[in-house]
Amino acid sequence: MMPAYYLMAVAVVGGFVTALIMKETANRPLRGDTPNASSHAEAKELLQDAYDHIEQRVEDIDAEIKAVRAQLAELEARRRDLVNQHPELE
Repeated sequence: MMPAYYLMAVAVVGGFVTALIMKETANRPLRGDTPNASSHAEAKELLQDAYDHIEQRVEDIDAEIKAVRAQLAELEARRRDLVNQHPELE
């Protein structure tokens, strides 16, 4: 009978500690959640901002791809030079 009381006491203490530690969102969007709009115009503005952000990320990725392609071309040229120096590699 005593283990049940211990279990209830631990549950109460654990619940109290959890209630103190957990953050209340207070009707705010959670981190990483998309913002909510209160009007149609605000929704359009938020959507346009999201599209602009996506466009910027695509441009950044394109720039990274261009840099990697330049590195690849340089490495291929270095490999060609080394292969040309070796008599048995083709």
